Amino acid sequence: MRLAEAQRACLQLGGYALVVLEFALPWQAVAWAALGVALIGLTNLDVSFALALWMALRARGIVFIQTRELLRRLGWRFKLQPSSFLVHRGDLETATR
Repeated sequence: MRLAEAQRACLQLGGYALVVLEFALPWQAVAWAALGVALIGLTNLDVSFALALWMALRARGIVFIQTRELLRRLGWRFKLQPSSFLVHRGDLETATR
């Protein structure tokens, strides 16, 4: 089955589900779906950050033995400046402090 056929089959099944529910989804179903999407996004962000950090440390040849200290400092930085994890500022001086 090709991707287009699989997508069409999923849309048809979703359409059948809506017909069975008479086009009225309960608010609980919508809330669970939104929570699921949010959790998937959060998991994706966590995994992406962990892999990027691991690759950056490996590329610089850093063998980090004090993992707990690194996580503590990252948590402290995230608590003080959460936007610094999402927006690149370009200052090398602020990144090395």
